[in-house]
Amino acid sequence: MGLVIESFKESLRIIRENKVILGVALIYVIISYTSFIRGPLNIPDFFTLFIVPFFVGGIFGMSLEALKGKTKLATFAEVGEKNYIRLLIASALFTIIVGFADILEYLRIQAFSRFDLYGKVSFSIIHRFHLILLIVSAVGLIFMFFLQFFHIGIVAKNYGVLESFKESYRFTRKQIKEVFHFFLLRLLVEGIDAITRPLIYFYNTGRLWERFPEPVYYSLGYNGDITGVALIITVMALSTISLALTLTFTAVFYVRAQESGRA
Repeated sequence: MGLVIESFKESLRIIRENKVILGVALIYVIISYTSFIRGPLNIPDFFTLFIVPFFVGGIFGMSLEALKGKTKLATFAEVGEKNYIRLLIASALFTIIVGFADILEYLRIQAFSRFDLYGKVSFSIIHRFHLILLIVSAVGLIFMFFLQFFHIGIVAKNYGVLESFKESYRFTRKQIKEVFHFFLLRLLVEGIDAITRPLIYFYNTGRLWERFPEPVYYSLGYNGDITGVALIITVMALSTISLALTLTFTAVFYVRAQESGRA
């Protein structure tokens, strides 16, 4: 646990001394929110999927550079571009593996809507399907745990796509206790975004959460809704901190574990 706590503290220091990491994270958050909140910009979710690897790679690059001193914006662009293709392919594979249960549920919802199957399929069949989803979700969580370091492996060690998954598994298995503590703390940091973002959806729809929510059509205060604007700004600020800290924490923990000889 000591390595995890020390890595977390060092991550906070890096972000405090390198505000450019927060700036880049904010740019990504703004782009991602325009696919969730329909306003003057209207960037589809499909497009954001293609920019995630670039931002992840770039922020990892800055975090690694900041371990040795100050980082700069040029590092973000250079590292993001260098590793983009490998991160894109690896991220797509990771999403399919880990999110297979969500894919099945989404297909079920689309099939029920398209073929009007609501009320025509027995409850027992639906119950069995959801049981299968539960099992698939559990397996996906296990894969998430063991493969969570694939992206930092690509950036820090220049691994190929398949090699990054194998090395992530090896890294995790060799120090599974420390990685488990890291995983829990990282989930708490990521949870800042996971908890706050639905507040915007609730504010505009009255519904706190849906498995596959429709975009929120919100005017971003054009109608004088100061409360809504304040909520969005607050949530985006928290999301920015969450993203920057999550990626920096991952990079620091990965490097320090390697240096300690535990990996």
